[in-house]
Amino acid sequence: MKCELLAPAGSLECLYAAINNGATSIYLGGSAFNARMYANNFNDEELKEAIDYAHKRNVKIFVTLNILINDNELKEVKEYIKRLYLLNIDGIIVQDFGIINFILDNYKDLFLSCSTQTTIDDLEGVLFFEKLGAKRVVLAREVSLENVKNIIDNSNIEIEVFAHGALCVCYSGQCLMSSYIGNRSGNRGKCAQPCRKTYSLIDASQNKIIVKDDYVLSLKDLKTIDNLDKLLDLNLHSLKLEGRMKNPEYVANITRAYRLKLDNYYNNKTCNLEKINTNLTKTFHRQFTCGYLFNDEIKNMHSSKNNVGQLIGKVANTNYKGYIEITLSSPLAQNDIIRFDSKNEVSTKLVRLFDANLKLVNSCINKAYIKINENVPLNTKVYKTFDYLYDQELKNTIHSNNYKNPIDISINAKINDYLSINIEYMSHIVSYTSNYLIEEAKTSPLDKDRIINQINKFNDTPYFLNKISINMDNNIFISIKALNELRRNALELLEEKILSTNRSIPSLISLPSLNIKKEELVLSFKVHTIEQYNYLKSLGYNYVYFDNNSSNKANNKYNIKSNYILVKNYGSLYKYSEKELIIDYSLNTYNHLSAYYFFKLGAKRVTPSIELSTTEYIDLYNNYLSNFNESPNLEFIAYSNVELMYSKYCPLKKYNQCGKCRNKQYILEDNFDKFILYTDDDCYSHLLASKKLNKIKDIQRIKNYSSAIRIELLNETNEEIKKIIDEVNHQLSI
Repeated sequence: MKCELLAPAGSLECLYAAINNGATSIYLGGSAFNARMYANNFNDEELKEAIDYAHKRNVKIFVTLNILINDNELKEVKEYIKRLYLLNIDGIIVQDFGIINFILDNYKDLFLSCSTQTTIDDLEGVLFFEKLGAKRVVLAREVSLENVKNIIDNSNIEIEVFAHGALCVCYSGQCLMSSYIGNRSGNRGKCAQPCRKTYSLIDASQNKIIVKDDYVLSLKDLKTIDNLDKLLDLNLHSLKLEGRMKNPEYVANITRAYRLKLDNYYNNKTCNLEKINTNLTKTFHRQFTCGYLFNDEIKNMHSSKNNVGQLIGKVANTNYKGYIEITLSSPLAQNDIIRFDSKNEVSTKLVRLFDANLKLVNSCINKAYIKINENVPLNTKVYKTFDYLYDQELKNTIHSNNYKNPIDISINAKINDYLSINIEYMSHIVSYTSNYLIEEAKTSPLDKDRIINQINKFNDTPYFLNKISINMDNNIFISIKALNELRRNALELLEEKILSTNRSIPSLISLPSLNIKKEELVLSFKVHTIEQYNYLKSLGYNYVYFDNNSSNKANNKYNIKSNYILVKNYGSLYKYSEKELIIDYSLNTYNHLSAYYFFKLGAKRVTPSIELSTTEYIDLYNNYLSNFNESPNLEFIAYSNVELMYSKYCPLKKYNQCGKCRNKQYILEDNFDKFILYTDDDCYSHLLASKKLNKIKDIQRIKNYSSAIRIELLNETNEEIKKIIDEVNHQLSI
């Protein structure tokens, strides 16, 4: 089995770039419901064109439906899935748990892949979705090579791993930062990338600034090409390249780099990694890390730049006859864009480039002379952020038909028979008989080589002639026009067959009621300290969520002994299926359908997404009631310092604060807000809103729609906790 190379496409041009540089599969977003809502994406007409173009070239199309779905969108999204299915997509990548189950129930022959936003980082999570019926899981970017091996060795589901591109600092699917700051939810495809902003890291214990206005949460781009053999040795199913927001040249560059590496791996050849790595720096990147996959050091994963570029030299003279002299380690050409790595970050396009004689030139090899208005210090490093000549080279690959597939042909050419042809392409076989009756040649008979030469004119088609057999008489005449029509008509038949589909609209199953017993309303608590836990237990509260009865969002050890568990990850649904399970908001229940399928698995209560408003929470309840004629047991979060990020990356380690977090308090601060930063015992970092989410006054509205009201505590004292409880009880009594 050869590993699939799955490349991104944010537009048709990107799709052409990916396929013509060696992608075997493409993932793209349709007109709605995907995690890159600000990419160009594909309307239905463009999507049909993309599917046809890909399928003719034996390339698969996966459509991303990887956002959470509102209740008022469910009807539309079901229609959308039907359209995608009838358009003959090969697979669909999904985040929303309700939609995952809807597809598995109703579109059993549609390849379903669980998006990285499902936050699967362990074997248990993979086994959960395998048991559910999914065909593939896209692992979290935080998974190590050792864990990938363990998952592949112990599961029977396809595994997909990110190999190249941007890294989120937070586990995908668990980031609420963009939603909190600007009401642009990453789980709804509208991430504003707040992790790429500058922040100040402050020791709040001493009111001391550790670092001011730095890219504290920004990570380098992932690049695994240097270690790719180790990953491919695991019999990985799919290698994913990130970049649906990038341009076609970027897609062409990364796809052909990984295609070359894959081909050399499977052909037991070595490739020039130095050249590949140099080329990868010639399109957008934030420097590179081998990531968690290959256990890179935390300090090496931090990036402070947006687009770094390729290091090509340094400033050797700041005033060479009024020009800046650059000593080059790589060539520089007219129309390149360079960046001086100085404090004021000067960038310029080289409209004019000079040699040592100050004569205009098109390119320079050892020295370059340029004129700019800004002052640049001596020995400043110079980076090329746009390589004009390489960009032209990449542009030339976009429509190149570089990757053709083998076609086998047999031709029958007998006197007094009609000229006919058989074509075998992949699993497709077509036969075509023309209305051309073959006659005996009167003068110059047609030989076999001439027939082959004429049939072998595939030009801009996606095929090349692999082998041909010709059953012919010796003394025959066939016109060139007849041979051209034979080839053309046979290929039309072949492409008709390739693009045909036998899919028909399935009858949607009707979901039965689950006979849920409505529970009496209780108070529940999520606590941060053992003192808070003991205090609340002493008051007689049963549901107090702490380390002893709550799973993690990721990095689980599955050693909980409690009878009830607050479930924050899918692996816990597999591991603790016999226990009393309360679904936490980290499983992103955004609609009543997701809630239904959690209840179907035996959940006692479901906590809807914390991104839902109180009105949307009530709507979810009512939609469940109207669809299933029974009340769902929902848990409402009334008070919390909302966790905005959960990360394997630790900023404190980057800034030499490792270990000090045990007796200090830290915050991140931007121009508008402050955020609480702490690390747990496993050195995973948590970023919390410093402003309290306080919906206690909404309790009157939601008490009839809830089975539990949750209070989430951080650093509250016993007195403060008692005051909060009294306020909650007051609202309940009104």
